[in-house]
Amino acid sequence: MWSGIRRFLLVALAIFVGLVATEGPALAHAIRTYGTLYKSTDLCTKGRISMDHSSSAPGGWIDTTTYSETRTFTGGTWVQCGTPWIRPSGNIRVSMNMWVWSGSGSTFYLCDTFGWIYNTASVTRITFSKQYADPPCGDNYYLSQGFFEVKNSSWYGGDYMSDDNHYYPTTALAPSSPKAAAPPSLPDFSKMPAKVQKAGLDGKPLMDAQGNPVLVDLRPSSDMNTANVQRELRTDESGQLEERVTLR
Repeated sequence: MWSGIRRFLLVALAIFVGLVATEGPALAHAIRTYGTLYKSTDLCTKGRISMDHSSSAPGGWIDTTTYSETRTFTGGTWVQCGTPWIRPSGNIRVSMNMWVWSGSGSTFYLCDTFGWIYNTASVTRITFSKQYADPPCGDNYYLSQGFFEVKNSSWYGGDYMSDDNHYYPTTALAPSSPKAAAPPSLPDFSKMPAKVQKAGLDGKPLMDAQGNPVLVDLRPSSDMNTANVQRELRTDESGQLEERVTLR
């Protein structure tokens, strides 16, 4: 059906990182990371991660978006990833992990995880937004990891990390300084094992009753229970339809 399909992870990130004003008096370091995860004749899967905090989510928020695109014929030639591709219900999915800094070197622990979330309408992209009233693993530096896949007979896509960390204070809108210097470097997530160490609410390693580290799956292993999420359909300025799923 697809001839010459090659699956690969294209680490081609178009990154916008800057200082933007929140809805309160403090300034937030907003993270925006965008990349292509899969590229073939028929399908391109792209993803975007956004991190920040605001008055509606003082403990921080994360957006992860999966984009579905296909080729288009323009100027007498076919252009890969040239146009959004509408996919029916259940054919675009997204998930994410939240990582918290250990306080030492480039070591991060897995703080919060989510299962797969699927589109329920015919759209070209789906966004999952998680909003926190308080930082999920305490006052600390965080990284986000997105998982992005589109189905065309099989699932195609991949995952990547935000290109920088974000500091989430316990009182996001009050003037404050980070409790410690920022992480000196970021971990190499390409070398992460299938199971990784989980953090507790205080950001420290979670231990079981025998004193052993609690290990969890790196990738989403199941679908998310979406009974308590809010879904809405949005149309952007170009007329493309997005399904947005918010969990507070």
